[in-house]
Parts: sequence; structure tokens; C-alpha cells
Amino acid sequence: GGATPRMTRESFVYNGFRVEKGTRVYIANSVPHFLEELYPDPLSFNPNRPMKPPAPLAFTPFSLGSHTCLGAGFARLQILLNIALVFRHVRLSLEPSDYTLKPQASPIPNTGYQLKAKITEKRAF
Repeated sequence: GGATPRMTRESFVYNGFRVEKGTRVYIANSVPHFLEELYPDPLSFNPNRPMKPPAPLAFTPFSLGSHTCLGAGFARLQILLNIALVFRHVRLSLEPSDYTLKPQASPIPNTGYQLKAKITEKRAF
């Protein structure tokens, strides 16, 4: 999801707010993904955008540190494998061909339900 729940181990002050030891807090992992100072025009789809995060901790989809999601590595591998299999077996085109991508965040960035692809060719193996 877009937030990671944690319990504070000690009291601290953050941005003028005091947070007591033992307070349940939520780390909003996806907030930096939408900051214009990190990602110019963050709501537009840009396949040429550099893959390397512009700053440390700017991209943390699976949380961080010792509490990183256990499935993070598997999820990345599974995504790549699924994409490879799709492109190995079919050729796709967007429907309509002049579609403009309108990313949404619910709770993480996604293409919404309006993005559709049409199979234009099936490859025989």
C-alpha cells in the first residue's frame, strides 16, 4: 500500500509536532513519488523518465530497511516475467490509438481502468 505502519520507540519532535514514545505512526511511502521537486510533472506518464531515483529515499514502493516487504524481490521478478511473456506471445496496440495516459493514485500510482490494449497479432511457437 501507500503507507507503512510503525510504532515509535522514543519521543521526538518533527516539524514542530511532538510525537510520544509508543505512538502509532504511518510512513507515507508514496508521497515523494508525487513531489515536483523530485519528479518534474509527476502526474504525467513519461517512459523516458530516468529510472534512478532523483534523491535518496525518493522511491520506496516496498518500504525500507529491515522491514522491507518480504515479497519485494519476488514481486519485481514476477512483474518482469509477466511483461516478457506478454510481449513474447502477442503484439499489442492501445485502444484508442491516440489515448492519453492519465495516471491515478489509489493508493499507489496506476493507469486507472481507462487504459486498454488490443491484441493485434498472436505469435505461434
